Amino acid sequence: MRYDLLTAKVRNLAPHWTSIVALALYLTLVQPLSAPFASALSPPQDPGSTKQKREIVVATQISYGAERAIFTRLLNDYEKQHPETQITIRFFRGDYSDSINAWIQQGSGPELFYWYSGAHTDRLAREGKLRELSAVWQKSALESKLDSYTVEAVMYQGRPYAIPVSFYPWTFYYRASLFEKYQLNVPQNWAELINACKVFSAEGRSLISLGHENIWPSLIWFDYLSLRLWGKDFYLRLLGKKAQWNGEEVREVLVYLKQAIDAKCFNTQSHRELNLVSALPRLYHERALMQLTGAYTLGNLPKSIRADFRAAPFPKIKDKLAMFTVVPVDTYSVPYYAKLDEHLLSLLSYLANQEFQLQLNMPASRLPPNLEAQPYILDALQRETLSFIDQAPRTLYFDRESHPQLAMDIAHVLVDFFDKPDIELTLKRLKSASDEFYRKHPEFALEY
Repeated sequence: MRYDLLTAKVRNLAPHWTSIVALALYLTLVQPLSAPFASALSPPQDPGSTKQKREIVVATQISYGAERAIFTRLLNDYEKQHPETQITIRFFRGDYSDSINAWIQQGSGPELFYWYSGAHTDRLAREGKLRELSAVWQKSALESKLDSYTVEAVMYQGRPYAIPVSFYPWTFYYRASLFEKYQLNVPQNWAELINACKVFSAEGRSLISLGHENIWPSLIWFDYLSLRLWGKDFYLRLLGKKAQWNGEEVREVLVYLKQAIDAKCFNTQSHRELNLVSALPRLYHERALMQLTGAYTLGNLPKSIRADFRAAPFPKIKDKLAMFTVVPVDTYSVPYYAKLDEHLLSLLSYLANQEFQLQLNMPASRLPPNLEAQPYILDALQRETLSFIDQAPRTLYFDRESHPQLAMDIAHVLVDFFDKPDIELTLKRLKSASDEFYRKHPEFALEY
């Protein structure tokens, strides 16, 4: 195997020694777990074959060195099982949608790429830019091995255009011992959250650790406040350009967010200097008690405190609304220019396999979509997270349901709001950003 390390919009998410140590421990422990699947994934091969190898170029978005090592090892295992295939991996850090668009426009590039379920997959499928993957879904009996939410996330007009490989919730993670130490209850509703912020801020700290060095995480606050105040129907109408960004619904979202800012819930003086990973140590050192983040950031938790972390839903605001959890689904898709032959179909089946998904996701605190892999999850926090999201309806993340450029334009405005919570100014800026995007790209108003 060979791989190229490419950098696309580097987010400075460097690997941590804790991740490397965790990887070494994981690889030591996971080998016995692989035994039940050894016969399925390791058929005997003829080492003397001289047949010319079929090269498959795979593009993937992985930021951390430990995760790159796992992905490389798994595809290297596949090469050993299929010596007629040579896999070249191209690693990217951060958002690489510009690279995807360039490959699509020029009609050449990687034959398999990491991608996002939801509107991103729908758009490329609608434009005829992705291969339809019913053949591999049928061969692997995937529809029977995935829950309905995951199936729907990768379908367009009833046909699959991606292989789901990971999913993970965005929710509150907190230090249980610290809530007990400071005699605070984990907030179940908005009033309790605001009260906890006021009490803990008196200690010169902030209840919630915030990291906006990469601006897009600001969207999760808009996601949850919109869902808790107005429900998913409004959320989709807004993304479908059927509601206004300066309307009363968005105003109320900002009113509630301003309440949290005024209650000193956040580390607003340092939030632009931290990303999701570098914001976590504030919980280690009791500078914060909780963080609204994607579960994948927890792969960097020191083993000494991992057992102290728990998951909690975003607090309730209106009793009658469903308590949605934001759960993105990560996928791999095949562009229209790729040759969907037996070699590529075989590799796609491997990505859908329970053992591949288990080994890929466990060290990174993500979860495998393949239901047959889930009983083998050993980590207590991951099992708690899986149980937690199974109890609530799910929805995708804002930037998975909208165009990447619109998502980034909105995120810029929201990050500024944390510094200067001026509601009227922010409503004008949100409306202006939305109008400007749709003026340039009228075809991207989503249809729900």
